Amino acid sequence: MYMDTQSHPKISILLPVFNGQRYIRECINSILNQSFTNFELLISNDCSTDDSHNIIQEFSDPRIIYLSNQKNQGLFKNLNLILKLANAPIIRFICQDDILFSDCLENEILFFENHPEIDISFCKSHIIDRNGMTLSQGALKDLPDVIDSHLSMQLFYYYGCIPGNLSTVCIRRKCIDEVGLFNESLYVSGDYEMWVRICQTKKLGVIHKHLLKVRSHDKQLSRTSESGVRVISENREIRSKILTILPKNVHFQAKFYCQMRQNVLDVHHSIYCLRYKKLNNFLRILKIMGLGDFSCGLFFWLITLNNHLYKPQPKFV
Repeated sequence: MYMDTQSHPKISILLPVFNGQRYIRECINSILNQSFTNFELLISNDCSTDDSHNIIQEFSDPRIIYLSNQKNQGLFKNLNLILKLANAPIIRFICQDDILFSDCLENEILFFENHPEIDISFCKSHIIDRNGMTLSQGALKDLPDVIDSHLSMQLFYYYGCIPGNLSTVCIRRKCIDEVGLFNESLYVSGDYEMWVRICQTKKLGVIHKHLLKVRSHDKQLSRTSESGVRVISENREIRSKILTILPKNVHFQAKFYCQMRQNVLDVHHSIYCLRYKKLNNFLRILKIMGLGDFSCGLFFWLITLNNHLYKPQPKFV
């Protein structure tokens, strides 16, 4: 274990690792090469079976705290292990595949200093493929710098996990004391659920700068067929909870949007499962959605050609 010699880091960076040998060295280097240097980096290796452990041990920077689990814990339990050890007033998350630009921390610290009213933020990112080629520039457009809970709950309902990726998010340490840790019962959507929990009472900040590269590839947790089924199940439960928070005069439009958009996406995933002969996953999605939602989703999937002919617009109040 490499212990941080700085007694008062301004930001704690949390890096959960599982079989990340291909990209982990580049990820850690991008953190250690930041223009802002007063940070601690907490790495938790979740019983990787590849060379991740040896690669991490190549780094002897005193700002690194390294934990190696003896048993695989899963993403959100692993995150909670290092979250409990974080010492700084601001906490940032990063995934093992991703790369911070050199001024990332500097911009995030400055944003929190300029906006004392916010408790959680996310930044924009470049989406890259497995080889580092840019695919797109993520994040929703036309959002204000500061979003109150009234608007953020509507955004989370309509668009899902609006930060898009764990690696774009910073939170104030005090949020953990107030709302608790990640929900370890969730397999894929624990970050979505946590951000919703925070934003119910806290303001969300948007940093309108591209501060990192987020990698998209077929080995990621959320990209497998099994994870896709879990996402549908967990996200539907989260949206149901958000609906109880939304203003009543938006409920009808919100439910209609869900039928026209989200159920169509879920049906599309079920058809993908059938196409690739994953009948069990198809049946699980059908059970999760229920016959009514599945039938409506299939109807709109057919008449809109998977939302290509018509895409509903959310209503905000």
